[in-house]
Amino acid sequence: MDPVRDGEGTSASASAATDVKDRAARGREWRKRRRWMGISRAFAATHLDVAVDTVRRWEAGEIPLPDDADEMLDGIWPVLSAMDDKLVKDLRNKMADLRKVAIGPEKPDELRGTQFVFARFLKTQDLRRFYPQIKAVSPNIFNAHVTRVKERLMAMGAEVELIDFNRRAYDVYRSIMRAPENHDTLVMWMRETVGFV
Repeated sequence: MDPVRDGEGTSASASAATDVKDRAARGREWRKRRRWMGISRAFAATHLDVAVDTVRRWEAGEIPLPDDADEMLDGIWPVLSAMDDKLVKDLRNKMADLRKVAIGPEKPDELRGTQFVFARFLKTQDLRRFYPQIKAVSPNIFNAHVTRVKERLMAMGAEVELIDFNRRAYDVYRSIMRAPENHDTLVMWMRETVGFV
């Protein structure tokens, strides 16, 4: 046995094992960040122009992530921001119409006294059934989007409640809405303002 050659082999094996560990750790961190953003693998794959299986293999550490993987994920933010902006604008326009006022720039307290109810979907089939126009959005993406919009509306003084969607909870909530205009607003939001997704 050649001790020098054996030492080199051991060193190479250790280095390869370290590379695999590092790759797996980076993949886990990237997956954690993707999920935090509310992005599904399919959504990421579409906007990064890669196969869904490539995203899965990146995250599993089976193949190395590109050097600019974090920047690639950041590049999806404008898509998410556009979704948020569209819904906030739609809701502000509807409130302005109800109040017969002109809409201007977003400002603090603009929506004080306004109530919104958003549904979080736990099952893909419920989301598809309620919003048939949505084709490739998962409950995770939808719920993360709703949470971001909730924060923006609350910053403008609105009261926002999130309810987990199921038929019974939704029907009970509708039955106890105090003012007809709030009921109309709820239904209007639920039915009309998600075509952008």
